[in-house]
Amino acid sequence: QLCPKDHPHLTSHLHRQIASLYHQQNQYTQAITHYDKAIHLTPDDGQLYKLKGDAQFDQQNYEGARSSYNHALSRVGCSAMVYYYKILAVLELFDWNMGIG
Repeated sequence: QLCPKDHPHLTSHLHRQIASLYHQQNQYTQAITHYDKAIHLTPDDGQLYKLKGDAQFDQQNYEGARSSYNHALSRVGCSAMVYYYKILAVLELFDWNMGIG
C-alpha cells in the first residue's frame, strides 16, 4: 500500500502537477496551496519556489513572487531565468507602489 508520508518525492510531484493544472486555469490561490504542499515535502527543490513565484506573479502578488524567486535562487544557484523573473517582480512592485501599474 502506498503511503504518501513514505514517498515524499512522489507526493511532492503529484502536488506540483495539481498546482500546474490550477495555474493553467488561472486559479492561483489553489496553485500556490499545492506548491506550498510540494515545498513542504521537498524543500530543497528550487524549481518549486520558482513555479510558486510564477503563480504569485500572475496573481499580482509581486512581493510574494520576489520572495519565492529569492528562495529559488538560494537553492538552485545562479539561474538567469529566475533572476529575470525576480527583476520583473521587483519592477512590477515598484510600478504598483508608485501608482503606475
